[in-house]
Amino acid sequence: MVAIMFAAACYCGGSHVLASLLREVVAFLPEPSLLLSSLQNMLGLAVHTSSMLLLIAMTPRFKVAFRQLRKSSIAKRFFTSHQRRSMTSSNSAAGPRKEVAYRDLITNHQDLLDRPFPMAAVLNDLRNLQALRGSSSNCEYKIAERRLFRVQHESELGQGGPLTVRQVTQLLQPDDSVGWTTIKQRLLEDRVDAIDSLSKEDRARVMFQRVYGIDATKAERFVQAGFLTLEQLREASLERAQRIGLKHMEDIECLIPRSESEQWREIMLDVFHTVDPRLGAELLGSFRRGDHYSSDLDFVLFHPDVTNMRIPRPENPTKLDPHPLAASLLTSIIDQLRHRNLLADDLLAHGPLAIKGLIRLNAASKARHIDLNFAPYTRRTFYTLAKTGDADLMVHLRAKAKARGWALNEYGVGPPNENGSAWTENLLPEATDERQIFELLGVPYLEPEERSFSLYASKLKIVRP
Repeated sequence: MVAIMFAAACYCGGSHVLASLLREVVAFLPEPSLLLSSLQNMLGLAVHTSSMLLLIAMTPRFKVAFRQLRKSSIAKRFFTSHQRRSMTSSNSAAGPRKEVAYRDLITNHQDLLDRPFPMAAVLNDLRNLQALRGSSSNCEYKIAERRLFRVQHESELGQGGPLTVRQVTQLLQPDDSVGWTTIKQRLLEDRVDAIDSLSKEDRARVMFQRVYGIDATKAERFVQAGFLTLEQLREASLERAQRIGLKHMEDIECLIPRSESEQWREIMLDVFHTVDPRLGAELLGSFRRGDHYSSDLDFVLFHPDVTNMRIPRPENPTKLDPHPLAASLLTSIIDQLRHRNLLADDLLAHGPLAIKGLIRLNAASKARHIDLNFAPYTRRTFYTLAKTGDADLMVHLRAKAKARGWALNEYGVGPPNENGSAWTENLLPEATDERQIFELLGVPYLEPEERSFSLYASKLKIVRP
């Protein structure tokens, strides 16, 4: 019986109000048998008392009440403040940790600082790491590549000699943990463990996924067929877009400076105006967010006579066809680009409402990836919002719409269809300003230049998962 009581005291964990009493009884009880019935009652009381909260928590009414409490303003304020404190304390400690690779390099490897910086090798490493990690977790590598590319580009504009490691330490942010970790490995070991430790087959899979039009599944097929290098891949049976992507791989991976994007915007607006003076357009993506560099040129097109992307067939209204005017305008745009000798190669893709291709300013210029997509004239603001991004913001806005029982996409917002991916009735059929969408969702308006996570996270009180 004493053993049972001791176990009960341990079960209470020292926190239950009866735990100390049970321990005292075990220690000083002279005749356990004389108090058997009393101790059994005490033990039963202890066990039942400690189990009461668990039993209550398992009841359906308690679960409903708890869910309602979590939705209350009090709970929201508590959890939001807790998340904010966690994020603040984490960020305050993250700074020094993020600078470890940088500080180790400048403190313990000063003999490397005056060497030429291996820019091409490090950029290649970062691009391989992006392909290795996949689109869901390559954000930090993409940011590191952009930062380093900016250092390279601004150095070229200055017309100086090759950059040294010391110069890069003065130009690249010390807290770029991914960038400096990659740089340090390349400088010290002339390799990057995450890539160079792979088998030749896995390295081929990574490299092939950097080619336009080749995803993980297609890369695997090429490896299984015995292709292990880009040179060998040129001999494979490639789709048209893959062949073009491989041919211009280096240019496609090279970021576009904002000054060149602005030049392309003026050229393309003139092309559009030549095709039809009523044809409007806007350059979206990172350019519209105000970034210094973009990965491609993403234009949205809109025309006052194209209010729906597809229209019913006269002979069969249940069947929908792409809007003929949109298709005709896109064909005319392609003809204009050819006439001006701006196309760098055959088109990557050509549909009635969108085209993808490569353009270049002249024969000596880099080929740039361009997307042209039509959007309904009266709902074009949904498209500009979705394609301006960034990705985290759109996840947040779609979650806000879902919480209200709606679906939000690049064409409208409203009650969802059966699979929840699109709306059945647009609540803003005449949205002419993105402010209308933010207001409907109950989210503070963000100017396009504010739509990068580092700028709006605190304003919207959101934390990246």
